[in-house]
Amino acid sequence: MRTLEIRRHALTKKGADRGHGSHLSAEGVAQARRLGAQMGPFDRVLTSLIPRTLETALAMGFAVDEQLDVLGDIPADVWDEIGHQARWQWPQAFVTFAEQVAGGGP
Repeated sequence: MRTLEIRRHALTKKGADRGHGSHLSAEGVAQARRLGAQMGPFDRVLTSLIPRTLETALAMGFAVDEQLDVLGDIPADVWDEIGHQARWQWPQAFVTFAEQVAGGGP
């Protein structure tokens, strides 16, 4: 059976240290290393072009097969429908996503 795992990036720098692309903080690198030691192997690892996603995969100990710009591209009308961070508080986020996709929204 095929399995698809979707992961978000590890913890990023805050405030003035954040910079463009929100690089991982030292705590984020440690977090990714801990998680990566408990996962895998994977047949294929993809990230967006956003630096923190590549940094997370590498800190987890996984070689990145490809970086795709489409993975980091969320159109404004989608943000309007799902909110920026609110979706991570939904009780069943991916069920809700599936319902919205089936409904034909943005």
